[in-house]
Amino acid sequence: KANEDIIRRREALSCALRTMEKAKREGRRGDIGEAYELLHKAILQFFADKCDLSIWGLTEDEIMDILRGRGGHESNIGEISEILSGCNKARYSTEKPDVREFKKHLEKTRRLLRSIKIW
Repeated sequence: KANEDIIRRREALSCALRTMEKAKREGRRGDIGEAYELLHKAILQFFADKCDLSIWGLTEDEIMDILRGRGGHESNIGEISEILSGCNKARYSTEKPDVREFKKHLEKTRRLLRSIKIW
């Protein structure tokens, strides 16, 4: 079990990046709602893997608490919060999501997940 946890933590970023590539493909196809769904999943999965938690039931507030509790920079916390809000807006709003905004969120997420060093 301990080895599985270690492997899960080590591969959290690569797993998130693979999911984000799927999101990028969906965005190219024009399904921005699905692309945002995958981006949201990638972020939650990254933190679930890094903290050995289940993705089911992991909330955005818990992610913010994890970042604060483990020395995450306030700027990173704010940016992750902004991206998750954008994901929720695109997933649940009746207005059509903006492709350019999705691309910005995707690149920002990629940069942030690579830079987060809280473990």
